[in-house]
Amino acid sequence: MNFWVMTGENLPQAELKRLVNAGELSQLSLIRRFSPIDAYPKEYREVNPFSDVPVLTQTRRSTGETNYNHFSIVAISRQYLRDGLTVAGKHPEAYAKGLIRSTTVYFLSSSDYALLEPNKTAIARINRLFDRACYGKIPVRWAQLSGRPVFLFILVGLPLVTVYAFAVGVKGKSVSREQRVLILYLVLNVVYVGGVSNLIEAGENNRMRFVTDPMTIPLVGLFISRTWAFALKLKASFVRGIADGYA
Repeated sequence: MNFWVMTGENLPQAELKRLVNAGELSQLSLIRRFSPIDAYPKEYREVNPFSDVPVLTQTRRSTGETNYNHFSIVAISRQYLRDGLTVAGKHPEAYAKGLIRSTTVYFLSSSDYALLEPNKTAIARINRLFDRACYGKIPVRWAQLSGRPVFLFILVGLPLVTVYAFAVGVKGKSVSREQRVLILYLVLNVVYVGGVSNLIEAGENNRMRFVTDPMTIPLVGLFISRTWAFALKLKASFVRGIADGYA
């Protein structure tokens, strides 16, 4: 279902209907993701291999909410994926829009998520402090792109630190073999999670980045320590140059 957000949901309804009528997309393309189970065609519910497992067969939870553990969701998700791949092939511009959105969301605060609003309200001051101190939130918005704030430390700092750490891991001086392995392992995880999530999902990318934030912290420490050491070296060289000039 995630890939459908990246592609099909970026097409006008009229184009989706045309593709469905042409037999290139399934009827699911005209149904919003995470609709009630009964909203999907019956064919997805006809063969029930889990009739004795209530949690997989009940269409509603005890709360009345839709039960997305229903067995039909597996087949429905696979069909959304097939339709999404079809759209990506026929309308690459739709996928491009999805990539722009996913990348934009990736560089937002991890708490910038609608379902977290009640929790954020309870810790509003702490959340604001964390966003400004750790993520570099500034009062500027992605004007035409999303209307969301800019988090400078993520937008600029994360790519900078990751590229720097990769360079150190590959050919940095005064770095042991063990340190290289660890640095490259951390970089690989950060890049892999970010790359995969941004290629197939648009909406929760910042929350996916949150799981690699702990791996980014050592890379930030590496960047700061080596940059500081380089600055001290330059300062010492500058002072020596002045001293030699007076000698």
